[in-house]
Amino acid sequence: MPAPRKELEARVRELRRRHSILAGLIPKQRRAVEDPARWKVIWTTRRAGKTTGVLVDMVYQGLSNPMSRFCYIALTHGSAEGIAWPILRELDQKYSLNARFQEAKLRCTLPTGSTIQLYGADRPRWAARLYGQKLRGVAIDEAAFFGVDLTELVDDVLRPALSDLRGTCYLMSIPGHLPRGLFYALTKGFDWHKSFSGERPEACTEY
Repeated sequence: MPAPRKELEARVRELRRRHSILAGLIPKQRRAVEDPARWKVIWTTRRAGKTTGVLVDMVYQGLSNPMSRFCYIALTHGSAEGIAWPILRELDQKYSLNARFQEAKLRCTLPTGSTIQLYGADRPRWAARLYGQKLRGVAIDEAAFFGVDLTELVDDVLRPALSDLRGTCYLMSIPGHLPRGLFYALTKGFDWHKSFSGERPEACTEY
């Protein structure tokens, strides 16, 4: 039997709301989140909107794919709370998402049951919590400034967690100070002027 008229109207409204969430991004943000690559490096100047763009993508994907899991990883618990948490709050208010926010856990739950969990890399055993999970999306913010090489985290923890759902991993940062680590290895060949003028660098074959 065809769906009742009210149900169809509700579906149309929801589709329009999802579209409006992506439509609110600036062109460079939208190009980044709509790029079909699963492993993405976002290398930007300060205040370029990388965190907002990625969180918008997580919200959009979470509304489109019920019961999905996403995680955002910052250098510290305090930076996750101070940077990403207000953005999720703002998105909730702006688009009337009716999300549920658990302050103590830094977890945002969308009406579809999808969750966006924030982590700080300064908390003990935070990475161990990702073992065995099935994730649709992960973002590592300020990846150039982590005190440890992220290769093990990406290869041993995130790659298996993202494999079942063919989820997306974002490594994003401004340029770091020291020539070392995974983020440096992936971006050292980028031309600063071409990249920041809007040209897309060649895809990296390593990830």
